[in-house]
Amino acid sequence: MLHTHTEIAALNWSFIKQVGYRKWLLRTIVRQGRKRFLGLGCTLTLPTGCDFPIPRQSHSGSEVFTTDADVDFGAEALLARVVSPATTFLDVGANIGYYSAYLYPCVAFVHAFEPDRRVWPSLQSLADRLTNLTVHPGAISDHCGQAWLRPGTGSETSALDGCTNAGERVEIRTLDSLIPSFSGPVGAIKIDTEGHEAFVLRGAPLLISRDRPIVVLENQAEEWLFEWACAHGYCVAAPVCTAPLWQRRFEWLTAPGAVGIKMAFLVPLERQQAVAQAAASLYPTQGRYATALKAFQSSTRTRLKCKQF
Repeated sequence: MLHTHTEIAALNWSFIKQVGYRKWLLRTIVRQGRKRFLGLGCTLTLPTGCDFPIPRQSHSGSEVFTTDADVDFGAEALLARVVSPATTFLDVGANIGYYSAYLYPCVAFVHAFEPDRRVWPSLQSLADRLTNLTVHPGAISDHCGQAWLRPGTGSETSALDGCTNAGERVEIRTLDSLIPSFSGPVGAIKIDTEGHEAFVLRGAPLLISRDRPIVVLENQAEEWLFEWACAHGYCVAAPVCTAPLWQRRFEWLTAPGAVGIKMAFLVPLERQQAVAQAAASLYPTQGRYATALKAFQSSTRTRLKCKQF
């Protein structure tokens, strides 16, 4: 999605307020100092315990570092808590591999899919250290073949394009066609494909029916999402950021129109109660979200250590 300079400025200012002025300033100074004066990236230990190298020129990596691994209003923290440890996690639109690294200690295997060749070296370097992470250079859609990838100014905004001769030709697969390559059942899927999310789900009816994974995807709770959920026995929820900006809520949605959403959850009806229980610990009705987040992350790390993932 293209934005005017005024819209970009408003988005940046909103991001700063959501992060908090002091936290944003201190972490930005560290990030930019290493990037501009030392020519280095950063390594951040994620809340689940995985060391995550952040490439020097990555815009999304800067968000990860500045927010201290809380880019999506707690969606990543909640997913790490509710995913089943013996399952496989699919990171569709992996970019630099943030969700792949975040979820890695929580599951048995991770598969990362990314069509933008600019981040392949970073993803492969991550996979070289994390032996149960497999990188798939290519895109996921509703059919197998080839498509045009329209490169963005950064890899996080690259998107598949229906126009011909626009960008670069990339291989596309469906998730259903890749089922034989997944080791064990799929417990969770993250989809961030710049508007192609519906196509990814259309290419996975067998996988959805067989494994009933939790799906987290970039979406503003559009009409098609509720139609898909109704057809497949899922419910829709999302972490929501509204005034005051230091607070977050987790809402179960029944219709389009919610605001303050970055990532939506598609939850199988049979797992709604478990997700709701975990969300109640992360998103308090009273008190600050940041305080609850730290306690929630600490509890997740303790669980991971006890279970030796």
